[in-house]
Amino acid sequence: GEMLESALARARKLTPSPGPSLLLTGERSSYQGLTYCLDLQLMSRVLDNLLGNAIKYAGSPGSRIWVHAWEAEGDMMFEVCDEGPGIPEEDREQIFERFDVGSETEREAAKRFGIGLFFCKTVVEAHGGRIWEEAGRGGGACFRIRLLNQRGDG
Repeated sequence: GEMLESALARARKLTPSPGPSLLLTGERSSYQGLTYCLDLQLMSRVLDNLLGNAIKYAGSPGSRIWVHAWEAEGDMMFEVCDEGPGIPEEDREQIFERFDVGSETEREAAKRFGIGLFFCKTVVEAHGGRIWEEAGRGGGACFRIRLLNQRGDG
């Protein structure tokens, strides 16, 4: 909970005014009892990156960006969703790849997606988790993270 609230506070400082509404949803009690072995600094950077992308690509005044956290089958789930243009389905597989900026096409891809999502995937997978993107509400992007419960009771 505190990690999410801190990420939102940092994101609000970067949000232009007027800009999007940043919302934290989910019952804090639904994930409070779970135990995770996390590098809080790295996971905070993952959330900062996802929120920063949402502000950059979907941060028009009046739009909404939300962070939701919940427990699912004993695991911790996060999602960062926006109401922006979304990510074309044909690009969803490659957005988490590291780009070799040798060719013009790869350079263009790196500009569109950046190295940030590769960093996010690397950190989440190092924590034994998974990150993916789905079409969000109203066509925006929705990035989901699943982190395994370290107690093994879920």
